[in-house]
Amino acid sequence: AVARQWASHVHLIDLLISSECWLSLYADWTASPSDDSRKPPFQRLEGFDIDLRPLTDEKQAGKFEACRDVRELWIAGPCVCPGYTSADFNTGSFEISAGRRWY
Repeated sequence: AVARQWASHVHLIDLLISSECWLSLYADWTASPSDDSRKPPFQRLEGFDIDLRPLTDEKQAGKFEACRDVRELWIAGPCVCPGYTSADFNTGSFEISAGRRWY
């Protein structure tokens, strides 16, 4: 409700940022109809690819047994981190596919 109020006074953009992907998704509250109670959908920035993949980690997948179709968001693009400083953290975090680094 607060975001909708602000969007009537300023151009309000919601940025989805993580340290690994920097800025890859955004939602434009101002462009969304003011009478719509839902949040505006996130859109990908140009140059990024997005893939929804099935969870491969059985431990993680077990947390969501009640859900029928749980997916993991993978992002590739110019702002995806080249990796962590510790090789231990990189294991399983990034994937190279078709010449692109996915997180």
